[in-house]
Amino acid sequence: MGIVSSCSLICPLPASWQPGGGGAQSTHDITIRQNPRDPRGTLRARPARAEGRQRETRQPYRPDDRAGTRAGGGRDALPAEDGGRGVPGDEPGGAAAGGERGAEGRVRDRAARAQPRPQDAGRSLSANARTPSGATSGAPSGATPGALLLDRRFAPLFWCQAFAAFNDNFLKTALVVLILYRAKDGPALVALAGGVFILPFLLCSGIAGELADRFDKARVATVVKGVEIGAAGLAVAGFLAGSVPVLFAALLAFGVLAALFGPVKYGLLPDLLETARLPLANAMVDFATFLAILAGTALGGLLGAREPWLLGAVVMGFALLAFGAAALIPRPGAARPGLKLSASPVAASADLLRTLRGAAPLWRAALVNAWFWFAGITCMTLLPVLTRTTLGRGPGAVTLGLTVFSLGIGAGSFLAASRLRGRIALAPAWGGTVAVGIAALALGALAAADRFGVTLALLFVVALGGGVIAVPSFAAVQAWAPAEARARAVAGTNILSAAGMVAASLILTALLHAGAGPRALFAGLGAIALSLALAARR
Repeated sequence: MGIVSSCSLICPLPASWQPGGGGAQSTHDITIRQNPRDPRGTLRARPARAEGRQRETRQPYRPDDRAGTRAGGGRDALPAEDGGRGVPGDEPGGAAAGGERGAEGRVRDRAARAQPRPQDAGRSLSANARTPSGATSGAPSGATPGALLLDRRFAPLFWCQAFAAFNDNFLKTALVVLILYRAKDGPALVALAGGVFILPFLLCSGIAGELADRFDKARVATVVKGVEIGAAGLAVAGFLAGSVPVLFAALLAFGVLAALFGPVKYGLLPDLLETARLPLANAMVDFATFLAILAGTALGGLLGAREPWLLGAVVMGFALLAFGAAALIPRPGAARPGLKLSASPVAASADLLRTLRGAAPLWRAALVNAWFWFAGITCMTLLPVLTRTTLGRGPGAVTLGLTVFSLGIGAGSFLAASRLRGRIALAPAWGGTVAVGIAALALGALAAADRFGVTLALLFVVALGGGVIAVPSFAAVQAWAPAEARARAVAGTNILSAAGMVAASLILTALLHAGAGPRALFAGLGAIALSLALAARR
């Protein structure tokens, strides 16, 4: 099948997905090399040094390490099997204590975090976000959703991204409803609206990553959300005037700003939280994002044909809430103050993908995350078609299906976080892929008008498997990326994810236009998932 081969090219599964972390271990140091001719530096993987050379207790890089996320010894240590005890330099009173947090829980001194390696001309940084003094990478105290929501470091970022995700989808859905009611070429413009919002992620993510590494990420977030108020004002004008072109311009602005915010959002988490909390933090962010997407889509559809002033008030109100939350995010400082910015956003994205491709463990984790978005967009696109044509249900059933899907993503995200217990590993994503494959095949075989409950249950399992894929993959990107290039690694992951979404949309559009039914396409998704899972075991 064409769709199987296309997805296989998008994201072949790494051997580290094998159950229990089996398969050959790759040994790499992730470094930033300072090239005299390239002041931006290069993110790449290089072989570990020979045993005879001085290594400052540096351990091999095992990205699917299941025993812990720390190597024993030194500020530059990489993941190794230490049982999650942290590096000796991070112990209280150690040389790498990294500064005081203070009564307000502020971020540790970044200058003490990035000690240069004396034997390297370039700077080799840790592939992990470091735990503060006395912290462990096992089950940290206070590592619960409630405790994180009360954490002054995490809560502002959490609410900022939730408000932004709601606003993006509210505006897009309200625009779609307005187009369908007032524009002549409604269906074509609806498809264009989706492309207008996704395109900036492909074109602007590279420069977004550079900006987030060059400047303080929290400051960048505040600036982006401040500019978003202006974009909201443009949307208000478009709603009041009933102007589709003005609303398209506002949607494009929101897409660009969302692309700029992506590396900041996920790049900040390792700066603000201990590594052991990253899986749970990512689970909460993913769950909140999908709920915000669902709420924004539902409310946008409900109010899309109502009073334009109400639409404008909602967009402006949530833009102000996002800006207020962004202003409260702690400022960890710039990761790479001397980074030279690319002149072209497109060139920056292309260069970022090339350098990310050279760091094999990060590339694997980014591909796994792209697979999640490929499968997620496939399900969310097919769900309304399946509900209307095969199940014979109305719009209420579509909303119920989207709600079940969002709850499944949340359940899978928290399940992955609980299984990881503060560790960083890709292994759980293999099980999530198997769950997606089996449930999607069953959806294709069992979906019928008299089995709506069974269909919802299987959809929940598909979404649960997706959540199990998403959390380990993004946590791995955050923890394994060098501190000075973390935002760029996140940006590269966003580019691949956007490419996966675009590929899924194009493939589904072509197959649906050719007459393929939603049941057959769900079965195709299941076949893809199981094929990738089997390939990972070889």
